[in-house]
Amino acid sequence: MKKTIFAAATAAMTLATVASAETYKCQFKDGAGGGYIGSVVLVKLDFDKKQAWVRHNVTEAQKKGWHAANFGKDNSKRTTIDWEVHFQNSRKQSATLLYKLNIRKNNLKASATMLPSGYDNIFTESGKCTPL
Repeated sequence: MKKTIFAAATAAMTLATVASAETYKCQFKDGAGGGYIGSVVLVKLDFDKKQAWVRHNVTEAQKKGWHAANFGKDNSKRTTIDWEVHFQNSRKQSATLLYKLNIRKNNLKASATMLPSGYDNIFTESGKCTPL
């Protein structure tokens, strides 16, 4: 009996955890932001815990899997997240890439920005997200 109750409670907690996280596929044009903003950016948002994760071409080049992001604004109009990618090319040159993604809640339009730390360049792109 105790095992059954424990199993049911564990399953309920797992479902609650999964239900609070939402995953989106944000699509931008190919070569967006000079190639620094991928044509597809996957975003996982946990609104209850105020946690976010992203996956796109640059984060995947650094390490496979989800990359932690920070919650910025989250209000009735939009959700904003930001993250950093520490990048090193084949010539051992290092850079820190600062990303920001805004998702409008009424129509899921997205705007992405990438700023290479220490440089004046700003790469931006607009796109659309769909829930997965």
